[in-house]
Amino acid sequence: MWSRTYGGAAGGGGGGGAGTAYDTYPPMSTAHNSTISIEDVLNYQRALISAECTDSSYGERKLPDGLTPETGGKPTRSLIITTWRSGSTFLGDILNALPGNYYHYEPLLDFDIVQIRGPPNDSVALHNLRHLLHCDYSEMENYLEFGRTHNYLFSHNTRLWQQCVRFPQFCYEPRFLGPFCRLFPRQSMKVVRLRAALVTPLLEDER
Repeated sequence: MWSRTYGGAAGGGGGGGAGTAYDTYPPMSTAHNSTISIEDVLNYQRALISAECTDSSYGERKLPDGLTPETGGKPTRSLIITTWRSGSTFLGDILNALPGNYYHYEPLLDFDIVQIRGPPNDSVALHNLRHLLHCDYSEMENYLEFGRTHNYLFSHNTRLWQQCVRFPQFCYEPRFLGPFCRLFPRQSMKVVRLRAALVTPLLEDER
């Protein structure tokens, strides 16, 4: 029997919907238990999302039908394109507090402290952003390698990070990250290293 009570969010930081703190639902075995498979974690997260969004309004598209990529749906995506010291971290956290949100936090961190204004980095940056928005972690080696040594790349994505803490053996694996991302009806992304004019191709992508 699933419990409807959530505990406090692991590692601080809010990630649940209004009136609901996001945490284990129900408790699950932790860490390097070889009997836990990726599919087990996905099924567990699927139940978490369903419970988290039960009281949320999605208009005619009730969760998760029509919204989750794993069912052929199109998630609601929110992109924050801005510069440093603009309050975007606060706004990003607000969006991440929405039920069923998957947060791509600063996905260009591995480019270092730069403002990408054009060639040669713009094509690689757009490739990475497009891949992430489509939950495709293939050809993302530099991004994933950066994440292995810089936890904050993933830790702001509270729903993902809770499972990374429990199952670190899966955390940076594309075969886990792609299906995990495709469970969510909402995605948000915060970018400060790319000029807004370069993002037009992403905004025009109807997928």
